[in-house]
Amino acid sequence: MLKENRINFVHAKLYHRQVITENELSFEDDQLTSAEDTVFNFLFLVFAQNIYVSAKSVHYYTFNGNGLAREFYPDRYVRRQRLNDSIARSVRKGGFETEAMRRGLNLFTALGARFVMIDTLAQEDIAPSLRLRILDSIREDEELLDAVQSQREYLEKDGRYKDLLYLIDNGSRKFLRKKAWERRTAPLKRFRYLCTLYTKEILKRIRNGFRSNKQ
Repeated sequence: MLKENRINFVHAKLYHRQVITENELSFEDDQLTSAEDTVFNFLFLVFAQNIYVSAKSVHYYTFNGNGLAREFYPDRYVRRQRLNDSIARSVRKGGFETEAMRRGLNLFTALGARFVMIDTLAQEDIAPSLRLRILDSIREDEELLDAVQSQREYLEKDGRYKDLLYLIDNGSRKFLRKKAWERRTAPLKRFRYLCTLYTKEILKRIRNGFRSNKQ
């Protein structure tokens, strides 16, 4: 569920009411201004004895690119840190600090940092100094560094985290230069790819034509 980003929302899920009432689960953290449903889902999973994931589509979500959930906040990463702290605090409160839960929380921390990094890079109208400051806050987060270190082997195998690992290992300025170079060279890479593709197709047709003539 973490890998496929299914734990972040309460929609497209059915909950057993008894688990909620008996354990007094609710959206209770007043310090959170977003992602309260993520905390709720983590707590629910702590108490749930069974879960079932279906491939059947029973909920249709309409993405609104201009909705409040997609609004960019300069303190986005601070909000994310607050979310991580709230989940960890709730897990400790419930006495569920197992090794599996720690691995899950570490992965969730890395996942959140990756999302904030991607969102920050996608903002075209923010000042370069703000972009640099947000990326610096990610790289200097001690809890994130510990989480990445504990899950390093897994994250290195998952190509989606290569940019986050590069940011942590090399710093914000070098990371931004790398991304700028990738954007400038993207058309050339695309051209090379198409040339390779067309060349293979031409050679294939030549070989097929030669075989037909030989027959």
